[in-house]
Amino acid sequence: RDGMPYSGTKDTLASQPGMYKLTVRSLGSDCSSDSTITISESKAAPTIQWLTLQDSITCTKKTAELSVSSNGTTFSWQGPGVTGVTGPQLNPDRPGTYILTVTGSNGCSVTTSAQVKIDTTAPIILGTSIVSSDCEQDLHTLEAEGLPLHAMFQWYDTNGTLLGNSPGITVQGPGTYTVQLTTENGCTAVASQFVQPALGFDPPTIITPNGDGRNDRLQFAYCGMASAPITLTIFNRWGQIVHRSSDYRDDWPQDNGVDLPAGQYYYILEYQGERSKYPLTILKE
Repeated sequence: RDGMPYSGTKDTLASQPGMYKLTVRSLGSDCSSDSTITISESKAAPTIQWLTLQDSITCTKKTAELSVSSNGTTFSWQGPGVTGVTGPQLNPDRPGTYILTVTGSNGCSVTTSAQVKIDTTAPIILGTSIVSSDCEQDLHTLEAEGLPLHAMFQWYDTNGTLLGNSPGITVQGPGTYTVQLTTENGCTAVASQFVQPALGFDPPTIITPNGDGRNDRLQFAYCGMASAPITLTIFNRWGQIVHRSSDYRDDWPQDNGVDLPAGQYYYILEYQGERSKYPLTILKE
């Protein structure tokens, strides 16, 4: 090698780089033949370039996407839940650190890694309300509040038709209106707001609190009532107050009226500056 004698058989393993000369002599004569070969050394590791590094798992993207371009010949991935993946692409479905080792034809290898995150935090709808109502036109302004503040609002009617993309919206007619809040990670929250029919006020005069879910409570359902507080005072036949609320929510009596005897009562309703008195009968089986 490189001018230095190197003896051996016709099959020889060279352990160092350089130019090797082979001389073959004929037995019993001075005839010979020479041949040279240059052996180079290759210790260069393969190169890796990230092609795709989508490293987040969200509500709409259930797996991350990791892929590389490399002049290596074999690929080996390690990470949470990874087994037997030997190609340049990996689609992990859980968070954690993923390590890729690429090995070249010369046996040299190089390693890289990626950190996969998970973001499935859902938004929060704090509440919905009827801000105002135009009972003559049957128009109602609805509003929703939610977090985070940069989330997208979408209102839908009963048929699933998109009505608007803002926290507040004006609708016409009764029904259940649904608002969906969506964040950048694709996670959603849903709430609904019921709008009562635009009927004239017909004060209830009879309730039957027996727990069957029908007419158990004193309820006022007509256009606009949800937009202002109701002050309600209820009296028994002797004029004693049995219930009073400055913001009545259609929730009397409680416990199916077990402490209220059947008979005649009356109530005073105060709403938007008007004060009215109505009779009330409680019936029990």
